[in-house]
Amino acid sequence: MFPGGALDNIPLQVTAQLQQIDLQSQVKPGDTVAIAVGSRGITDIVPVVKTVITELKQLGALPFVIPAMGSHGGASATGQAEILRHLGITETTVGAPIRSSMEVVQVGEIDFSNISIPVYLDQYAYNTDHIVVINRIKPHTDFSGAFGSGWRKMLCIGLGNHTGALLYHKVIASYGYANVLEPIAKKVLATGKILCGIGIVENAYQQTTAIGAASSETLLATEVELLKEAKSYVAKLPFNEVDLLIVDELGKDISGSGMEPTVHGRLHCLSEPSPKTPTIKRIFVRDLTPASEGNALGIGFADFTTRRLVDKIDFKTTYINCITGIDPEDGRIPITLETDQEAIDAALNTIGFIEPDQAKVIWIKNTASLDSMLVSIAYQPDIDSQGHLVLDEILGELTFNAQGNLIEALSDSLASN
Repeated sequence: MFPGGALDNIPLQVTAQLQQIDLQSQVKPGDTVAIAVGSRGITDIVPVVKTVITELKQLGALPFVIPAMGSHGGASATGQAEILRHLGITETTVGAPIRSSMEVVQVGEIDFSNISIPVYLDQYAYNTDHIVVINRIKPHTDFSGAFGSGWRKMLCIGLGNHTGALLYHKVIASYGYANVLEPIAKKVLATGKILCGIGIVENAYQQTTAIGAASSETLLATEVELLKEAKSYVAKLPFNEVDLLIVDELGKDISGSGMEPTVHGRLHCLSEPSPKTPTIKRIFVRDLTPASEGNALGIGFADFTTRRLVDKIDFKTTYINCITGIDPEDGRIPITLETDQEAIDAALNTIGFIEPDQAKVIWIKNTASLDSMLVSIAYQPDIDSQGHLVLDEILGELTFNAQGNLIEALSDSLASN
């Protein structure tokens, strides 16, 4: 069992948080408010966004939703609006129009080594009275520190659209995430446009376990506190040594890196070191989530994959995201085989002088779903020594259908492949 209980009545929780930051003293009737939403698959994003919009309307404001996604969606306005639709965010579901643009306005600049770096803001956000940023607060996939993936990142890379995201990642590659995101976020806050941030913390079961709100004055400090809580809910593999990790699916809705580096232990980042654990010899990823819209960023972490996954890749979208993030390695295509059985056989033949029935194999749905997994019998001593692990069932050998694909798939959508 992972820690962190699920919140009840999400709208009530959001309303209570908004009341604490006294929006009515800051928002006048007729004020326009851009609600910035990212591209991640957040469980309760629709009720959170809808409640914020409802509260703003009650104050007489005119809210609308904008995607704050950097280069995602193929770095196009229509692509990012489509991602919002996949997340369930439409004018009908949240009660406000969707406005998407890749145009930006320069709102200032910061200096690195006597070089001026422009700071950009989405044009819809710039031309409105207020901006509300709504996103999940969690550790970042590429760096660790006092802040991670949250409000700072959205203020910089999300609201900077493709222009800002590409530029900032270049600077990050030389100076590091924390050193770059902090001053850019402060420059965006200095515009006076940011009304507040709504932060969502999820547990290892992708359930909302905490919601926080902060005014522009307290936003940076509150993000640090929310991240401390989020870190206590992070789930990892229960074993540090793995011969083969089988992953049913990767996707941008699962992790910004497609597959979470803190789970699989691999990282392609010029300015940040890879995690020290776990040590995984081979990774086989089976498929791509539909919500990824063909974006297979993260496929480069795998050693083996299937033809069905590769056939679903939108290479333009994937490559734009990889190049913008200065991580071209994340888009490399691994050895591609026609069936699961071929891929698993190939992987087990490349782990060293270890018989397949003695290999340490872990099979997960994705890197965000670690509450239940299948493991090989080689882990029995480790299971016995860890009191918090529960063995639910012994399934026997892996079984394949007539097409050579796994039958006991952890993901129902893959069971029929």
